[in-house]
Order: sequence, then structure tokens, then C-alpha cells
Amino acid sequence: YTGKKADKVEEQLTELGLEVKLTPDYSETVKEGRIISQNPPGGETLVKGDEIELIVSAGPPPVEVPDVVRQGVEAATQTLEDAGFVVEVLMSDSYIGLGFVYEQDPEGGTMLAKGSTVTIYLV
Repeated sequence: YTGKKADKVEEQLTELGLEVKLTPDYSETVKEGRIISQNPPGGETLVKGDEIELIVSAGPPPVEVPDVVRQGVEAATQTLEDAGFVVEVLMSDSYIGLGFVYEQDPEGGTMLAKGSTVTIYLV
């Protein structure tokens, strides 16, 4: 069942009389909600009442957002992109052209999925 949608497979296996155990795990390669692996593996003979465990992707593991406050816009952007984030740059209401980060959202140290957006605010 590797790569298939877990909810649909669970429904089918339950209808066949099998006990289904769903176990979440992070995966950078398997889309969230899809099956990474199963136990017992494919090809095994099961009877009604047997248990099958489906390891289901919870998506990529969260990573810590770097603290880029007080960095220049180029360095901050590079640091965040290297960590796997999308960067949105906004100017403060009192933007004076210094190009330094005075605030970020979310804050450094926050755990967030790769590909998420981090907004930096410049002065």
C-alpha cells in the first residue's frame, strides 16, 4: 500500500475484517497522509482479525526557525532559505532604508515545517 492514501486503504482493510493501526511518522519524500510502509509487508497472508500497521506520513519534520533579527536583509534571507523556508520581506511603517531585520514572524526558535513562510520586517 506504499504511496496510497491512508484513509482509503484503512477503509478497505477494515471492510475486509482486518484491524488497522495507523502510526504517524515524518517523511521528506512521502506526501502527508500517504503510506510510507506497512507491517506485515505486502505479500503476507492475513485472516480476519489480524492487525496491519500502516506507517503514515505526517509530512516533513519541523525544523527550528533561525533567529535573524539584527541581520541585514540579504544575510537573513539566505539563512532562512538555507533552512528551507520561504521568505517574505516587509518594510516597517518607519522604514528608513537601513535594510536590517528588526522583527520576524514566527520568532526564532519556533518549530515549523520546511517550505513555510517566515516574514521579516526591515528598518
